[in-house]
Amino acid sequence: GVVHLPGLSSPLYVDVYYNLAGLARVGTVGFLQFLFGGFAGPTGRPLSLLSFAMQYQSWPDHVAAFKAVNLMLHLANGALVFLVCRAIARVRRWQDDVSLYFCTAVAGFWLLHPMQVSTVLYVVQRMTQLSAVFVLAAALAWLHGRRRFDTGERSGWVWMTGAVLLGTAAAALSKENGILLAPLLLVLDRTVLRDLAAPRAYRVWRLCLLVLPTVALLLYLGRQAMLGPDLFSGRPYTLYQKVLTEAVALISYLAKLVIPRPSAFGLFNDDFPIARGLLDPPSALAAVLLVIVLCGAGIALRRRAPVVAAGLLWFFTGHLLESTVLNLQIYFEHRNYLPSLGIALLFGAAVARLREPAVRRIHAGLLLILPLGLLAWITLQNTLLWSQPLRMAEEAVRVHPESRWALGNLGNRYLDAGRLADAEALYRAAATRFPDAIYPVLRQASLLACVHNQPVPEPMWDELERRARRGGGDGFFLWPELDLVLRVMQQGECAGFAPAHLLRLLETLGTNPDLHNERGQALQLATNLCLLRLDLPCAERHAHAALTVYRTPDRQVQYADILLALGREPEAAAAIDDLRVLLARRPLMALAYDTQRRELDARLEALRARRH
Repeated sequence: GVVHLPGLSSPLYVDVYYNLAGLARVGTVGFLQFLFGGFAGPTGRPLSLLSFAMQYQSWPDHVAAFKAVNLMLHLANGALVFLVCRAIARVRRWQDDVSLYFCTAVAGFWLLHPMQVSTVLYVVQRMTQLSAVFVLAAALAWLHGRRRFDTGERSGWVWMTGAVLLGTAAAALSKENGILLAPLLLVLDRTVLRDLAAPRAYRVWRLCLLVLPTVALLLYLGRQAMLGPDLFSGRPYTLYQKVLTEAVALISYLAKLVIPRPSAFGLFNDDFPIARGLLDPPSALAAVLLVIVLCGAGIALRRRAPVVAAGLLWFFTGHLLESTVLNLQIYFEHRNYLPSLGIALLFGAAVARLREPAVRRIHAGLLLILPLGLLAWITLQNTLLWSQPLRMAEEAVRVHPESRWALGNLGNRYLDAGRLADAEALYRAAATRFPDAIYPVLRQASLLACVHNQPVPEPMWDELERRARRGGGDGFFLWPELDLVLRVMQQGECAGFAPAHLLRLLETLGTNPDLHNERGQALQLATNLCLLRLDLPCAERHAHAALTVYRTPDRQVQYADILLALGREPEAAAAIDDLRVLLARRPLMALAYDTQRRELDARLEALRARRH
């Protein structure tokens, strides 16, 4: 934990503000709406949001408080890793000294590895950490239950069943990859626990609670693959190219885990090269073959080297959800937070093999201390870099010159440091380098309107609209920037922004067919801009359009509110009914929005009373 302390002073990043903006309203509207209004995944991740809501008083000024909780969760996970390894060592009936070497090596490698820095210090990745807490706790409880069952204790059934059911639910409600608990336990069952007796009753239990959920997950991924051509229409790559590229990414992760370098780690990897075919580049074929060989080795070594097999299969199983066919970004280091435990197991197995005879204990100690010391040093260098945001941003652009995220972040850091001219030069260069990107031109317009207090010229608006009509996602922090522009305008600042031009830009984005669900964000912002201009018919039109793209409770509430303000009773009644239908599908969310729904009902009755 000491090596992570320098990074606690690092700042928040733009998309963190965007994802956790609702914390600012927790003190006024209460916890429920924030907890059950999450949009980061299918489950809404309410347990993770609860952990953030408990710190709402620290938002957004006390960043270190959020990062300190992340660090405590990381240390707790390290303790759980140690206990899980000790439980495995007991099942393997290892001697106490061997067990200590093994557990210390695995937990130390996992805790100190620089790959974990972006998870610990990037505030929203608490979701990944909390999911890991529940997976590791469930694995520990399951191992405890398995040992009890092996000794004939009936309580073993309770421990195992509770671990799978409760652990999966809690982990998935923190982040969706918690559903990998059953496949991960199946990996342990068929490797390090394969020597335990498995009577028919246990095999039936394993089939129902471990095998069938794993098969169901594979079938789900197969179905998503069949839908691939439609799901990937807004991406600059196809499903086939995504799968090929993920194979290269997996080997890149492995290389970083096995041979860490100080400059190899960071937040911004959106420039990761896309594999267009098996031989484009040739490394794609090599990566696919290597993944197949390593998975095959994991299966083949289950008897001869069960810990090695467990490590290999744990790593690849841990990547099943986020690094295969789902329509997600290609590359993120935080995806290795739990899967990297597999590589830690390989390191622990190597250390444990050198414990006998006595002379080899020295070798084992050296193999334990030297790599862990190196990992601690590299992690410390990375966290010290995190504590210097401008230097970190410049280093990220040096390592990833084509990363739009890194360039956008560097511009923000220049502005934080008061280096306005450098920021403007960066945005001009980025606008030239990325002719399809809206963000660099929008940032230039923001600086003109909000810093120089000058009107945005017509040619710049024309250029923004031209870019808004072309292609898919922007790749920069476009939506947080547009949201920030509107919030600043609501405060009466940035008079240089012409609302009519900004509305036209948002409307253009809202009709771009390549943006898919992001069109709803543009139309939602257009609605807010119309309300800022006190133009209710305009707001109603855009709110209705946003709902047709993607329906959310917040949008439905806002639409009903606008209709009531316009005095359109029948349509307002229909909108409130639509809200009831939407909330009926998610009872907990219905509880969160109950007060607002009641207020809408009361206003509708008041409108009817005035009419009659």
